[in-house]
Amino acid sequence: MTRNSSSLRTLLLQIRHKSDRRGALNGALKRAGLSHMTQHDMRHIFATDIIKTKGLKVAQALLGHKLIQTTMQYDSTTEDWAINEAKNAPQIDGA
Repeated sequence: MTRNSSSLRTLLLQIRHKSDRRGALNGALKRAGLSHMTQHDMRHIFATDIIKTKGLKVAQALLGHKLIQTTMQYDSTTEDWAINEAKNAPQIDGA
């Protein structure tokens, strides 16, 4: 996860009102040169990042989903990603 995505996550979690989030996000995207991105794009990136780093249950809670199936729609984990993660995992002695 990059520093910018961590900062964006912090900003989004701190802003309470939907209209405030929309304005803050649109302003941040514009300043970052990403005005072509939508709030949906950012939510998808956030959800995907949380699923990959913390798991489905944490993502479900942060996204406010009642059903895990709703959260699973954001899970873009692929077999290639899983293989790459396994290759980069620390080796266990005796394995």
